[in-house]
Amino acid sequence: MESISIAMLSFFADGLKNTPVPQYQDTVIKNDVWIGDEVMFLGGSVVENGCVIGARSLVPPNFKSEPYGVYVGSPARLVKFRFSEKIRELLLQVEWWNMPLNWLRVENDKFLLNLARMAEGAAIDVLQGLIESKKQMLKKSRG
Repeated sequence: MESISIAMLSFFADGLKNTPVPQYQDTVIKNDVWIGDEVMFLGGSVVENGCVIGARSLVPPNFKSEPYGVYVGSPARLVKFRFSEKIRELLLQVEWWNMPLNWLRVENDKFLLNLARMAEGAAIDVLQGLIESKKQMLKKSRG
Protein backbone atom coordinates (compact mmCIF):
# COMPACT_ATOMS: atom_id res chain seq x y z
CA MET A 1 0.00 0.00 0.00
CA GLU A 2 2.98 2.31 0.37
CA SER A 3 4.63 1.78 -3.02
CA ILE A 4 3.64 3.13 -6.46
CA SER A 5 1.63 0.03 -7.28
CA ILE A 6 0.27 -3.04 -5.53
CA ALA A 7 0.06 -4.92 -8.84
CA MET A 8 1.82 -8.25 -9.17
CA LEU A 9 4.25 -6.94 -11.83
CA SER A 10 5.78 -10.38 -12.42
CA PHE A 11 2.55 -11.40 -14.18
CA PHE A 12 3.16 -8.81 -16.90
CA ALA A 13 6.59 -9.97 -18.03
CA ASP A 14 9.52 -12.21 -17.09
CA GLY A 15 12.15 -10.52 -14.97
CA LEU A 16 9.81 -8.05 -13.23
CA LYS A 17 9.68 -8.19 -9.45
CA ASN A 18 6.80 -7.73 -7.04
CA THR A 19 6.61 -5.69 -3.88
CA PRO A 20 6.49 -7.94 -0.79
CA VAL A 21 3.05 -9.20 0.15
CA PRO A 22 2.13 -8.39 3.76
CA GLN A 23 2.47 -11.48 5.91
CA TYR A 24 0.90 -12.27 9.22
CA GLN A 25 1.98 -14.98 11.59
CA ASP A 26 -0.09 -18.16 11.67
CA THR A 27 -3.48 -18.05 13.34
CA VAL A 28 -3.58 -20.33 16.39
CA ILE A 29 -6.90 -21.73 17.56
CA LYS A 30 -6.50 -23.48 20.88
CA ASN A 31 -8.78 -26.07 22.50
CA ASP A 32 -12.53 -26.22 23.08
CA VAL A 33 -13.25 -23.25 20.79
CA TRP A 34 -16.52 -22.64 18.96
CA ILE A 35 -16.38 -20.56 15.79
CA GLY A 36 -19.68 -19.45 14.29
CA ASP A 37 -20.55 -19.49 10.60
CA GLU A 38 -18.72 -17.20 8.18
CA VAL A 39 -16.15 -15.82 10.64
CA MET A 40 -13.25 -14.15 8.85
CA PHE A 41 -9.73 -14.26 10.31
CA LEU A 42 -7.23 -11.72 8.99
CA GLY A 43 -4.17 -13.55 10.31
CA GLY A 44 -1.77 -13.71 13.19
CA SER A 45 -4.52 -14.30 15.75
CA VAL A 46 -4.52 -16.41 18.90
CA VAL A 47 -7.91 -17.71 20.02
CA GLU A 48 -7.53 -18.98 23.57
CA ASN A 49 -9.11 -22.08 25.12
CA GLY A 50 -12.85 -22.14 25.54
CA CYS A 51 -13.62 -19.09 23.40
CA VAL A 52 -16.69 -18.49 21.30
CA ILE A 53 -16.39 -16.38 18.15
CA GLY A 54 -19.84 -15.29 16.96
CA ALA A 55 -21.10 -15.84 13.43
CA ARG A 56 -19.88 -13.37 10.80
CA SER A 57 -17.38 -11.76 13.15
CA LEU A 58 -14.28 -10.20 11.66
CA VAL A 59 -11.22 -11.19 13.65
CA PRO A 60 -8.60 -8.49 13.04
CA PRO A 61 -4.90 -9.14 12.38
CA ASN A 62 -2.83 -10.09 15.43
CA PHE A 63 -5.95 -10.50 17.58
CA LYS A 64 -5.46 -12.07 21.04
CA SER A 65 -8.44 -13.35 23.00
CA GLU A 66 -8.98 -14.13 26.68
CA PRO A 67 -9.76 -17.74 27.68
CA TYR A 68 -13.49 -18.50 27.76
CA GLY A 69 -14.39 -15.13 26.25
CA VAL A 70 -17.28 -14.54 23.87
CA TYR A 71 -16.33 -12.32 20.93
CA VAL A 72 -18.63 -10.84 18.30
CA GLY A 73 -18.72 -8.07 15.74
CA SER A 74 -16.59 -6.34 13.18
CA PRO A 75 -13.98 -6.09 14.50
CA ALA A 76 -14.53 -8.91 16.97
CA ARG A 77 -14.66 -7.64 20.55
CA LEU A 78 -15.17 -9.23 23.93
CA VAL A 79 -18.82 -8.98 24.97
CA LYS A 80 -18.74 -11.29 27.98
CA PHE A 81 -17.06 -14.26 29.58
CA ARG A 82 -18.71 -17.66 29.61
CA PHE A 83 -17.99 -18.06 33.33
CA SER A 84 -16.72 -16.17 36.36
CA GLU A 85 -12.99 -15.62 36.77
CA LYS A 86 -12.65 -18.39 39.39
CA ILE A 87 -14.46 -20.92 37.18
CA ARG A 88 -12.28 -19.95 34.20
CA GLU A 89 -9.12 -20.46 36.27
CA LEU A 90 -10.27 -23.93 37.31
CA LEU A 91 -11.30 -24.88 33.77
CA LEU A 92 -7.80 -24.02 32.60
CA GLN A 93 -6.41 -26.33 35.28
CA VAL A 94 -8.72 -29.16 34.20
CA GLU A 95 -7.49 -28.84 30.59
CA TRP A 96 -9.55 -31.91 29.72
CA TRP A 97 -8.27 -31.89 26.10
CA ASN A 98 -4.94 -33.26 27.34
CA MET A 99 -6.52 -36.17 29.20
CA PRO A 100 -6.89 -39.72 27.88
CA LEU A 101 -10.20 -40.85 26.49
CA ASN A 102 -10.76 -43.32 29.33
CA TRP A 103 -10.66 -40.41 31.81
CA LEU A 104 -13.32 -38.62 29.77
CA ARG A 105 -15.45 -41.77 29.87
CA VAL A 106 -15.21 -41.93 33.66
CA GLU A 107 -15.94 -38.22 34.11
CA ASN A 108 -18.41 -37.79 31.24
CA ASP A 109 -21.43 -37.07 33.48
CA LYS A 110 -19.71 -33.95 34.84
CA PHE A 111 -19.29 -32.59 31.31
CA LEU A 112 -23.07 -32.64 30.90
CA LEU A 113 -23.68 -30.27 33.82
CA ASN A 114 -24.69 -26.67 33.11
CA LEU A 115 -21.96 -24.79 34.99
CA ALA A 116 -23.44 -21.42 34.05
CA ARG A 117 -26.70 -22.21 35.86
CA MET A 118 -25.13 -23.79 38.93
CA ALA A 119 -24.30 -21.87 42.06
CA GLU A 120 -20.65 -20.86 41.78
CA GLY A 121 -19.71 -22.92 44.85
CA ALA A 122 -21.25 -26.06 43.34
CA ALA A 123 -19.48 -25.46 40.03
CA ILE A 124 -16.19 -24.95 41.88
CA ASP A 125 -16.72 -28.27 43.69
CA VAL A 126 -17.31 -30.08 40.38
CA LEU A 127 -14.19 -28.59 38.83
CA GLN A 128 -12.02 -29.25 41.88
CA GLY A 129 -13.25 -32.84 41.78
CA LEU A 130 -12.18 -33.09 38.14
CA ILE A 131 -8.79 -31.63 38.96
CA GLU A 132 -8.32 -34.18 41.73
CA SER A 133 -9.46 -36.99 39.43
CA LYS A 134 -7.01 -35.76 36.81
CA LYS A 135 -4.15 -35.81 39.34
CA GLN A 136 -5.05 -39.36 40.37
CA MET A 137 -5.21 -40.53 36.74
CA LEU A 138 -1.85 -38.94 35.93
CA LYS A 139 -0.29 -40.40 39.10
CA LYS A 140 -1.48 -43.92 38.12
CA SER A 141 -0.18 -43.55 34.57
CA ARG A 142 3.29 -42.54 35.83
CA GLY A 143 3.58 -45.49 37.89
